Amino acid sequence: MLRTVVVILLIILGIGILLGLIKWKKSELAFKAIVVLLIITFITEFIGGILPYFGYKYNVTVYKIFDPIQVVLFSYIFYQLYQTPPMKKFALYGCVVTLILLTISTIINIRPDVDNAIGVTMKCALYILLSLMKFTEMLRIPSEDNIVADPSFWFCSGVFFFFSVNIMQWVSIKTFTDENAKQAVIALHVYCNYIFYSIVAFSFLLIPFKKSQPLVTHE
Repeated sequence: MLRTVVVILLIILGIGILLGLIKWKKSELAFKAIVVLLIITFITEFIGGILPYFGYKYNVTVYKIFDPIQVVLFSYIFYQLYQTPPMKKFALYGCVVTLILLTISTIINIRPDVDNAIGVTMKCALYILLSLMKFTEMLRIPSEDNIVADPSFWFCSGVFFFFSVNIMQWVSIKTFTDENAKQAVIALHVYCNYIFYSIVAFSFLLIPFKKSQPLVTHE
């Protein structure tokens, strides 16, 4: 049986996938890619959760395979969210550079009992930069729409929050010698997973079932 923490995460991911599929036809390409990301994340977490029951002591390899896929999907999502060519180029080049560095880091830490902490930190830094650049674009290209009702705002906010905490976790956990402190950091990471994917699921609710029609004025 899967651990409770994994089951809860899979339930949240499942809800997000369901909401994403319900809004699929009304979603832009970015949010369709988010659904794909959630599905692949669900599969990864499920496989990572059941491996110990098949005699595998470590499940790190599963996440090392998942990491480059996640980088490509996140970069594509933000490529679609960006409105200006320079931002789109930033997403593209950032993806290529991160994939190269991530591959090098993975090769160095290829052993299944070694976490790819450096590679994970680099990809988290990319996601934070991508979300910050989107916020910058929102400020430069203001919209009359309520930003709180914008699903991309919530998605970017969730990305910035979650991966900022992720970096702090990977940087700090190696410095702790007390086991209780390490467990506290791990627990924080688990709950942040719940919050992030709940925010992603919530963002799908903000996608209208009907696209608003442009306002027509008569001269």
